[in-house]
Amino acid sequence: MEDIAQNHKLFENRFTRVVEAHRAGKLETREQREAMHQIWCPISDEIIDLCREIKAAYMEIHDQEQARSRQTIINTTKGMAVLAILVVIIAGAMGLSISRTITKPLQNLTQGTKIIGTGNLDYRIEISKQRWVKCWARELHLPSNYPSSQEKEAMRNNRMNLIKRDLSKLRP
Repeated sequence: MEDIAQNHKLFENRFTRVVEAHRAGKLETREQREAMHQIWCPISDEIIDLCREIKAAYMEIHDQEQARSRQTIINTTKGMAVLAILVVIIAGAMGLSISRTITKPLQNLTQGTKIIGTGNLDYRIEISKQRWVKCWARELHLPSNYPSSQEKEAMRNNRMNLIKRDLSKLRP
């Protein structure tokens, strides 16, 4: 780096002298032009070498930055893929959970409806904690509030016994 700085100073001094001599019209002879050429050629070669070094350093930095960018893109893509998989798994688990909370009570209601429909009015449907299931189950239990056929028979027999007893009291 110090060589570059020294060469720059040397070039600046030589170039300034040549430009001033040319402006003053002092570079008219062939010897003067050759002197300028001798000054200019080594300096121009140094400039070309410096430009090549700068270009090589720039390309190296550019390649490093490109490699870092590629790695960042790869890491980001991997992270997004993992995140997408997690979202799909969580959404699936939530969907399965929600479907089970809906289908289980509906299966219980369906089974209870079938049993009550066959005539077993004493059957009670298991009521879950969900409000909509409670409403449906209460509606299905309405017929079970009425006496069953066995209860009706027992009530009829009880009334008959009461009537017989009352009649026996009335007969002398």
